[in-house]
Amino acid sequence: MKNPFVFGVEVSGEQFTDRKEEINEMKSDLLSGQSIIIYSPRRYGKTSLVKRVLEELKNDAVTAYIDVYPITSKEKLAEAIASKVTTSAFTSIKYDAAEIEFSIKGKEKDRERIFSESMDVAQKIAQKKNKRVIIAFDEFQETRRLDGEEIERVMRSHFQGHKDVSYIFIGSKKHMIEDIFENKNKPFFRFGKHISLKKIPGDEFSNFIKNKFRDSEIEISDEAVNTILDLTQSHPHYTQQLCHELWYITITKGIKKVDADGINGAVEKVLINQNDAYLSIWDAATKTEEATLIALASDEISLYSREVIEEYDLISQSHVQRSLKGLERKEVIGEANGKYEMDVFFKEWIKKRLLRTKI
Repeated sequence: MKNPFVFGVEVSGEQFTDRKEEINEMKSDLLSGQSIIIYSPRRYGKTSLVKRVLEELKNDAVTAYIDVYPITSKEKLAEAIASKVTTSAFTSIKYDAAEIEFSIKGKEKDRERIFSESMDVAQKIAQKKNKRVIIAFDEFQETRRLDGEEIERVMRSHFQGHKDVSYIFIGSKKHMIEDIFENKNKPFFRFGKHISLKKIPGDEFSNFIKNKFRDSEIEISDEAVNTILDLTQSHPHYTQQLCHELWYITITKGIKKVDADGINGAVEKVLINQNDAYLSIWDAATKTEEATLIALASDEISLYSREVIEEYDLISQSHVQRSLKGLERKEVIGEANGKYEMDVFFKEWIKKRLLRTKI
């Protein structure tokens, strides 16, 4: 039997948990010519959401999705933009060097010129097709690896004149996304509408979980669902991960009802599977970072208070600040909704393995 809960990959169709409000808002904005900037920590479902929006808009616009993360040069980025947009726009493409240039080779000055010209491919196609073009750049902050901030200057100088193209900029590194779009000295300052992707509302996720278990003829109570969502903090990735293990345990044991033992067993299974990864994170942390993680796992809020600093041997406020920034750079923690968060299972791992507390 196929496990109905999927994690760690992009999801679509019946695997996609409803985000109706965000989908409708984004569709309306994009078709109106509004560009969008989406930030959230990793594993919040940004990519799945954007691809769902693009799929629903494919009859109303030419859509293209570009993952910047694996791209190794600005020439490759230019080729990706040109090829993705034209492939989406035309079933058969006749490349005309005077109109759409794909080859980013030759002398340095020619490459710079062609790169600059390739930034206008989307607008040319929008005019040619008399149809809006929508381009999504995933992990947009990674463009800085390609040519520093110069690439942002070139892209902005072209994009700002594109009246028939809407852009989606997706990012997972908050400090970089804020610097790109909120720093008034940077080219993309206030280029689009910010959407901070939040966790899926509890009632939507609750119905999703109950329906998936009941489709497998497994009974699950509201209390059990609430326990799951409390443990995972309604985080999309971790909720799917826990339910994946819980469903498997329940099916293999021939149990027809989810109970507390099953949930605890599923949590322990996740911790065992992730143990080596969590050990690597812990071993790479400084002593002050370890203390900071223990304080966060203990649900301390006022990390800069004298009481917390003394309780967890955090030394000083400046040490706490450096630890938080260091852990954020390593992507061990992330700031969301005004507070620092970590992998919920890493938090449980710290509590159970290091603090020896029960869930």
